[in-house]
Amino acid sequence: MTRVWHLDLLSVASVRSLVILDAETRRIVATEPLAGDGPSDVVRALRTVMLRTVPGWPSTIVTDNARQFAGVGEAIGIEQRFVSGLQQSAVERVLRSEAR
Repeated sequence: MTRVWHLDLLSVASVRSLVILDAETRRIVATEPLAGDGPSDVVRALRTVMLRTVPGWPSTIVTDNARQFAGVGEAIGIEQRFVSGLQQSAVERVLRSEAR
């Protein structure tokens, strides 16, 4: 089964977090605070989430072209697709609706 996660970054009250959305269900899988602002911090947060969601790891992650996502798929051995910010806004719409 193909499982796709959309990844995005969210900042609330000066805390930056990785937000993971399941593409099929359009539900938030997890939010994980980031220790820093680089790709290695995203990889670390994503691995933490993946260890908590066994089984059910994604086969593909979808991100925008933000520098924090550079090489993340390769680092964890998962296909990574890049989309424009306009396409990635689906994640932001879900986040806004969840916040209500």
